[in-house]
Amino acid sequence: MNKLIKFQDYCDIQGVHERSLYRYIEAGEIQIIKMGRERYVVERCSIDGEELELILKSKRAEWNTRIQAGNNLYNNAAEAGDGTRGGGTKAGRGISEDVVLSRAAAESSAQVSRIINEICADVDTWKKFLGVKIPGYDKRSLQRKIKTGRTERQTRSDKFSIKNNLLKQEDVFEKARELIAQYFLQDPLGSLQNAVDRAVYYAQNTEEYFEVAAVNIYTLRRQILNHFKQSGFRTLQEYMNHYNLWKKKLAYTKGAFTQDTEFMSEYQVDDRQSDIAGAWEFNETAGKFELKKCMHWQVIETTTMQVLGRQLKTTAFTEEDLVKMMMGVFKKYGLPSRRVVYDNGLMNGARCQEFFVKCGVLAEPSKPYSPTDKAMRERMNRFQKDETDIYQENFVGGAHPTEGRHRSEKLSPELINELFSETEKRYDDYFAGYYQDRPRKLGMTGIDHLRDNTGRCSIRKAFEYIWQTHSIIKISDVKLRYAYMKSDVVKSFENYYMTFKNELYMPSEPLSLVLNDPSYRYMIAYDPSDYNSIDLYAAQDIQDRLTGEQIARGAYVATLESMKALDAEEKKRRVAVYNKRVKKAQVELVRAYREQYGTRGEIFNEAVGTDGSLVNIRREQEEDVAQIIKNAVPMDKMDAAFKNTGSSVINIDDALSAESMKSLDDIKIDD
Repeated sequence: MNKLIKFQDYCDIQGVHERSLYRYIEAGEIQIIKMGRERYVVERCSIDGEELELILKSKRAEWNTRIQAGNNLYNNAAEAGDGTRGGGTKAGRGISEDVVLSRAAAESSAQVSRIINEICADVDTWKKFLGVKIPGYDKRSLQRKIKTGRTERQTRSDKFSIKNNLLKQEDVFEKARELIAQYFLQDPLGSLQNAVDRAVYYAQNTEEYFEVAAVNIYTLRRQILNHFKQSGFRTLQEYMNHYNLWKKKLAYTKGAFTQDTEFMSEYQVDDRQSDIAGAWEFNETAGKFELKKCMHWQVIETTTMQVLGRQLKTTAFTEEDLVKMMMGVFKKYGLPSRRVVYDNGLMNGARCQEFFVKCGVLAEPSKPYSPTDKAMRERMNRFQKDETDIYQENFVGGAHPTEGRHRSEKLSPELINELFSETEKRYDDYFAGYYQDRPRKLGMTGIDHLRDNTGRCSIRKAFEYIWQTHSIIKISDVKLRYAYMKSDVVKSFENYYMTFKNELYMPSEPLSLVLNDPSYRYMIAYDPSDYNSIDLYAAQDIQDRLTGEQIARGAYVATLESMKALDAEEKKRRVAVYNKRVKKAQVELVRAYREQYGTRGEIFNEAVGTDGSLVNIRREQEEDVAQIIKNAVPMDKMDAAFKNTGSSVINIDDALSAESMKSLDDIKIDD
């Protein structure tokens, strides 16, 4: 319950200056209202419900006593009035007596009016100054109570009963109710009038329902309406035909999406069209500038509304665009601890869903008619509209005829000379500046010391403050590339390196020689924004007898690094080291096979040479292999290929071709 105190009286009671009181008002700590020329401070009373009810009970008893007194005065006035009616004096009574009776009646009526006005003034005081509405004591009710002498309203004994003779019969009403309910519940518009009319028309043509047709249609409609209200049929009709609207009316906790949601636990993704008619972009095919719609996709952190990622295009977005956008967000900010929420069918596509599953992120659409799922991004969209789009000449708004800018009688959008590149820069500047720096009402906890005297805090301050203590849920580059991987990008090793996107890639450590077999194919996983590394995944099951490893289809094999970003000296060093390791692996393989097949030891290891001398065949074969590999992979050609020097152009594929390694097949290990 509230009470009102005059502005100056409140200052005197609290012992504060008017200027100090105004500061409290601006901060929202004190509320004032104006009544006429007077200002009042609204102060909350500490009267609880039980105490208030006792006070009102005493007040009603006081008013009822005055109503009874008013009833006596009313009766006296009525008797006096009756005595003066008739157009003349009665026998035995003079004119002076009529005058006295007339004056008495007028005085009684005046006293009754005074009682009514005083009670009404008392009731108004409770309503205006204390915020308590007291029913049953308005002017009309007081006049009725004084006239009848009954202060408590009596309930009619036949209330809610049916008085129509036909509808009184239970079987007739049941037939009518059943017939009308069938039409009513099947009507998505819920027209009771139409349902009754259809039911009566059916009853008129069906003997079983003749009694229903005999009931007055207006009486029938009124009784059925009352019955439906009393039976909950209105909500039943909505539940059966418009479940989404029915569910929208359910209670929800306002503000739960910001107060109960943890920082970086939820990313919200949404698309929107700019509230401008478009921007000019050059069409190379048509050879002219065209006005194009500007479409956004944005990712925000739920609690702070910080924009984590965004894209702007004049053409239709694809799933590939969204996957690339989410890759950038995950790489910079990590994964959300709970989920990604989106509100568009494009993200329901297989490409996006597969990406989220591979990243280990729950992604789900927001629930229809659930304000807590969509409120923050809808609010962010409103910021963008009110803080940047609205200032453009060709602003159209959501309701263009009434909301858009019109400088003449035409309803078409105003012309603009802004290019798409300029529009893009305008949005970049807005989201990097004003959007983050403007103080806003953020419904989150833990940032009270960052708020100004109006309770506002900028998005930038809130995000950067909480980010300092936030533990990022990191995702490795390998996993991120795996999530982006497409099964249709497949390559094989033609040599001891791989080319992809016209760049040369090598593993940091040599792979097993089995994996270099050209018959094995690998799916390529890469980051479209960073081609420095690619990952290989087996496109078939692989058995490596050299290492004893079995690689299942789809399993990770290795990461290859690009040589493009390295300087010439580093390239030379990397290639030299890598080739030496490949040579070593190849020689070890030759030695291993020689050990495996040379079961009789020195019998097969030594033979008589043509000159009669003994020759160690194993050592000789190893030296032959080393010489073959050295000739097959000439370092001077490798260096020339990487440094792009020399008298002739050397192709790295030629320098490491499979044909150049063919000499290995000519080695006769068991001779």
